[in-house]
Amino acid sequence: MEILETGVDPRDSLISANLDRIKRVIIFASGKGGVGKSTISAHTAYIMSERYKTGILDLDLHGPSIPFILSLRDYNVKEGEKGILPAQVDGIKVMSLELFMKGKGSPLRGNNKYEIIKELIAITDFGDLDYLLVDMPPGTGDEFLAVLEIFRKNGEIIFITAPSMVSWQVTKRAIEIARGKLIARGVIINMGRNESIVEECKVMRIRCIGSIDYYPYIVDRNVGELKDTDYFRSLRELFQPLITH
Repeated sequence: MEILETGVDPRDSLISANLDRIKRVIIFASGKGGVGKSTISAHTAYIMSERYKTGILDLDLHGPSIPFILSLRDYNVKEGEKGILPAQVDGIKVMSLELFMKGKGSPLRGNNKYEIIKELIAITDFGDLDYLLVDMPPGTGDEFLAVLEIFRKNGEIIFITAPSMVSWQVTKRAIEIARGKLIARGVIINMGRNESIVEECKVMRIRCIGSIDYYPYIVDRNVGELKDTDYFRSLRELFQPLITH
């Protein structure tokens, strides 16, 4: 999509119109990779979809994993009257670069990442949603900065960290960069608990939403098989106050 000679990007109006149909946008971010952010965001979308109209946008351009976590296979992208139709699985509307790439690499850098993200949000017709969850890649690079700009009017952000101080130190940087740009809902400590991180959240004046224990069995089961597990009960307890906020 080309920018007009006037300097106006027509995608801006499309993005605005799409976001006007979404009640809440919750962004899942982390400093380091491997903290379980994509797993938590995908499984939270599954939980929310039991009661609410829910979508998930996978913005990990180099390692998109949301379709795999939700067991979405062999989807052919379809075009509707108002844009590209997201895939649907278990009542969740899903958009990911993986739906186009189908396992191929995506050698993107710099401004190309910003353009891809903007294009995905502009052309995807999620329709009317109660919640759109956004799964971010780790770090504070181009994708992170693009999301801070695009969702600055209505974005809420949750930070996921592992219980190690190495992971937390990087997450702190992401919190500082996002501060004042998006509504920070808080920090989740995944795969254990670290009281030092809890205390540092107090110092930084950001809520520690809680912690999730390490449940090794989640890697061997599809999402539907996890509904009655302690892991899902933990997720429900953590997110219930946020959902009803």
